[in-house]
Amino acid sequence: MINKLLKFADDTKIVSKVGTAEDVKVLYKLFQWSKDWKMLYDTDKSKIIHFGFNNNESCYVLGTSTLCTVDEERDLEIIIDKTLKSSKQCAKAAGAANAVLGMIKRTFLCKSKDLISQLYKSLTRPKLEYCIQAWRPYYKKI
Repeated sequence: MINKLLKFADDTKIVSKVGTAEDVKVLYKLFQWSKDWKMLYDTDKSKIIHFGFNNNESCYVLGTSTLCTVDEERDLEIIIDKTLKSSKQCAKAAGAANAVLGMIKRTFLCKSKDLISQLYKSLTRPKLEYCIQAWRPYYKKI
């Protein structure tokens, strides 16, 4: 049973709880549909991420190709990993923001409070806030 089928341009995301062999057959039916309608999936780009502690991490086949299993995947510059923790995404955002702050420090001689505030709001903050709804930290890391 498919919980969600998400499409954006030529990307398709399938989110599903798989517990039985019947659930795996749904993937085969989707592949058959795509084949019938000449909208083939690129199996080289298709990846599987297994979530959860009781996951048996089954192997999945799409057509004649076995799908690759990964621990993390980048989607629209958001890092999703199998633990669903955001620490890698936070580190990436902080690194990008620090790079921009370094560029501001090296580039601008005049460092008035108003100028630095404008530069921070227009260049640095967007790096920290990009897609924050998707990855915002839900707990403090000690």
